Amino acid sequence: MSFASSPYLLFLALVLAAFPFLPRRGRVWGMLLASYLFYFGQQPLHILALFLSTLLDFGVGLALARSTEPRARLRWLLLSLVVNVGALVGFKYTGFLAETWNLTGEHLGLALPVPDWALPLGISFYTFQTIGYTIDVYRGRIEACRSLADYGLYVAFFPQLISGPIERAEHLLPQLRNMQPPTSGNLSVGLRRMLWGLFKKVVLADRFRPLVLGNLADPGGLDSMTLGANSLGLLALLYLDFSAYTDLARGSARLFGVELVQNFDRPFAATSPADFTRRWHMSLIRWIEVYLYAPLLRGRLTHAKIWGTNTLLIGLFGLWHGPFASYLIGGVCLGACISVQQSLRLWAHQQRRRPKPLGPAAALAGWALTMAIWSLFVVALFAPDSGQAGAYYAALFTPSLPSAGQLPGLATAFALMALALGVHLAAGRMDLDRAWFRLPRALRPALLLLGAWGIARFAAPASEAFIYFRF
Repeated sequence: MSFASSPYLLFLALVLAAFPFLPRRGRVWGMLLASYLFYFGQQPLHILALFLSTLLDFGVGLALARSTEPRARLRWLLLSLVVNVGALVGFKYTGFLAETWNLTGEHLGLALPVPDWALPLGISFYTFQTIGYTIDVYRGRIEACRSLADYGLYVAFFPQLISGPIERAEHLLPQLRNMQPPTSGNLSVGLRRMLWGLFKKVVLADRFRPLVLGNLADPGGLDSMTLGANSLGLLALLYLDFSAYTDLARGSARLFGVELVQNFDRPFAATSPADFTRRWHMSLIRWIEVYLYAPLLRGRLTHAKIWGTNTLLIGLFGLWHGPFASYLIGGVCLGACISVQQSLRLWAHQQRRRPKPLGPAAALAGWALTMAIWSLFVVALFAPDSGQAGAYYAALFTPSLPSAGQLPGLATAFALMALALGVHLAAGRMDLDRAWFRLPRALRPALLLLGAWGIARFAAPASEAFIYFRF
């Protein structure tokens, strides 16, 4: 059930209409039921995995709250980590690991069968959310949740269940416990976010998707300049599609008075690969920083520690997107690029040199280099397998110029990038909320209706599933 589809909008409207009639103590249970119905409507069998993951970490949290003996607490934590990570690896990477083993094992007569089972929707997101909760309870950062309904809704809250943002318990749990009937303010903010997300998804991303993905599927007949522009177009497409999902998720949650964390912070304004990474999929990057990056970098900072940590964690960030060698290689290369920048900063600190602000020329060069590096990484994410990614890179790095017949395609790719930058600047530079509330109150509903009509009028003929659903 795509957030950009009529069935989802009808489902959301029904839940929103029923919500005010629930008693105060029944709101969490009612929303939990709605969330499980939402998930059941898409993957009935995998709802068991969601429930068992919830039950496990709820129980582990209570056990951690009761236990004061350090070894016992560590065993409970390890139980949660082993089961959750094991389930994620089992569902998502067993086929990849079997294929990797078979590259050598089949010559020794030790080939393994390659399983072909469906990946539970949202498992990459809700697993990280449950692990984060358990670690926070173990560290004493939060108290264990003592209501199964509250914790179950924290894991399964339908606006962010499928593709995030990845929430932390200290931020989301208190809001879920205190959900209120819809108010005019929440309805206004939520609907505006949803309309903005629908515009980016069905008017922009879905219309341009066939153009850039078509070039990805058949790169052999294209010149390197067109493929380079197409790579930037893929980056713009991913931003439009994923940020549209985030807007729809945050808008849906706000209708119930729940404020989900921001997932993007003007990524196209970044002037370095590390800066872009911090601004992109922020909830996942923060999760990695809090639970993996900070512990690994604890103690004396060295160049070896920087390079080892970045290549490991950003490599895993790439592999998190799917079981393909190209994802891992792309992540490792991106980690190496980030390490260069951080090593230079460490060297400057060791030499007691203060970092100087970038001048206009250096900022522009840094921006161009950042866009180029990230566009190469995104090619690996979009390619269905390592062979196709390799073919695209081979054609990209074989210098050639476009023919006259290829110029329209090149112009389209640049138009997509310009449009994505325009949308990005409009959301980042302008205070849209302040501008909205300056409008006459009577004019706002009319503008919402006009926006909805414009989206319906100019939407792509067919809406595709959100790209991050496959991750």
